[in-house]
Amino acid sequence: MILCITCYSCDDPYKDTVFKVYDVQPAATYLQSRPDDFSEWVKVLKYGDLFNAVNRAEDAFTVLAPTNDAVLRFYEKKGVTSIEDLGYEYARTLATYHVINDSIDREDFVKSGELPGRTLSGDALKVSFGSEGGDKSIYINKEAHVSELAIRTANGRVYVLDDVLSPAVETIYAKLVEKGNYKIFCEALEKTTWSDSLSVVNSVLEGPLGMRVELRKYFTVFAVSDAIFAKEGINSFSYLTAKVGALTNDYELPNNELNRFMAYHIMDGERTLESLRTFPKPFDRETWEYRKMLNTKATNDLILISESGLNDGVKFIEEQADEIVKNGYIQPIDGYLPVKTEFEPIPVIFDFCDYPEVSSYIAAKGKGQLYQQVSRDDADTYTALTKFIGRQEIVPQVSSYKIEMGPGGTLASDWSYLSYCTKGASTSGNWTKLMNNDALVVNIGYNGTLDLTIPPILAGKYRITLYYAYDPSMKFIGAREEGSQAGLTNFRLDSKRLKGGDNKRIYDGKTGDVQDCFNTPLTSDLSGVETLFEFTTTTSHTLNVVVVDPAASSHNKFRMYFDYILFEPVIE
Repeated sequence: MILCITCYSCDDPYKDTVFKVYDVQPAATYLQSRPDDFSEWVKVLKYGDLFNAVNRAEDAFTVLAPTNDAVLRFYEKKGVTSIEDLGYEYARTLATYHVINDSIDREDFVKSGELPGRTLSGDALKVSFGSEGGDKSIYINKEAHVSELAIRTANGRVYVLDDVLSPAVETIYAKLVEKGNYKIFCEALEKTTWSDSLSVVNSVLEGPLGMRVELRKYFTVFAVSDAIFAKEGINSFSYLTAKVGALTNDYELPNNELNRFMAYHIMDGERTLESLRTFPKPFDRETWEYRKMLNTKATNDLILISESGLNDGVKFIEEQADEIVKNGYIQPIDGYLPVKTEFEPIPVIFDFCDYPEVSSYIAAKGKGQLYQQVSRDDADTYTALTKFIGRQEIVPQVSSYKIEMGPGGTLASDWSYLSYCTKGASTSGNWTKLMNNDALVVNIGYNGTLDLTIPPILAGKYRITLYYAYDPSMKFIGAREEGSQAGLTNFRLDSKRLKGGDNKRIYDGKTGDVQDCFNTPLTSDLSGVETLFEFTTTTSHTLNVVVVDPAASSHNKFRMYFDYILFEPVIE
């Protein structure tokens, strides 16, 4: 709507000037106001029961709106003439795939990689750039060109597409079968039953009192095509079993050679090519910049990734990388990748929040923040990973953490019992040093326990260091005031005592006026005497944390921020 205003004041410099005042509409109404461009997409939204939803004033949306020409080309491709021909369920899937439950401004939108936030269908979308240059070269999922950017509406932004996005409806396994050039790989997935796992989209976490939490499942698969296998002389499934040394056909057993080989190509969680090539850099050391270990679904078997590729040889096929499917990513590789067991120990960083389930939960339930990214809000953002029933019954929302509340419980506070925290855009002090921009906030009371699994670490002796964060509201902890013992905590690995982690006063002397990050050794005592921790085998481990600070049950501002643990190999 346009309202014309004429001003008649004698002293007004804008006398006789006509101003246009635009009535800013919600997203769906805005699209309806441009019938020459979006009448067909409005039909999709209405038929899929989403038109009124994206008009809700209390929500913020990013709507990806294909033009009429785009929709009509899509119908022609599908062999139909209207959205009704495809049915309600398909219309609903199509519509929700084009709406993100967050308002993404232009600056955040044009960054290469995954868009902030998930679609209403729970899927990730990826921005890439063509050869045209500038704003004219922006594409979504490498298939839909963006022709208009960040049109402001009353409840978000609209981005105009010259093509309709194809919803991610296939799972990893279904997509590999559909592609047709992964026949050997797919047959091996079937025979080992990994095809079942790669066909799962949702899993259910069972809690006490019959509570059920539904979680999205995500995987990343390093896929080997038939052509790549052929280069190794592998021209059929039987050739593959012979190559990997599978002497029996009990392929479903985890220790079967074929099963291990296939599991070695599968990871939990969504891993883009960019994330796979991003190395942790807490120190200015060459080791940190070029190498890291990846945990695979093959029990206790690791992949080394460096600038020279997987296990220093096999590379990603970049032009085919980051294929988005319903339950993760397909990452094609250019070589045969046998299970490797002999590695020289390298430093390992264990991030307290680096779990696929946490990533999935934050994507679905996070309070405006993105997983492992700085919150677009100025303030730090917290999302509870647990719920509380009664006085001591904790209900985890993810299965990555096992928690037992201390007998005295905790006082009511602004912090949940276990929370995911991302630093805000205006975060002060040295919280900029947080690994992956996040921390795990622990508030489980006196004698409360937290158990969590650490990924496999190569056998050897290690120096172990805890990295953690501090907030000025925690001064009383560092000063040992108001009943606190400086965050007194015990740390164990596989039930084994860490000399420097026994009765550790984590926050002792930390009384600054700004947010800060610190570290403390868990393998050396206060006098500096070091006792290295030895892992005798390459396997996953259990970290046990017991909070023994009385203030954990008596002070409403008590909590601890755990960032990561550094395992540094020591060659004696």
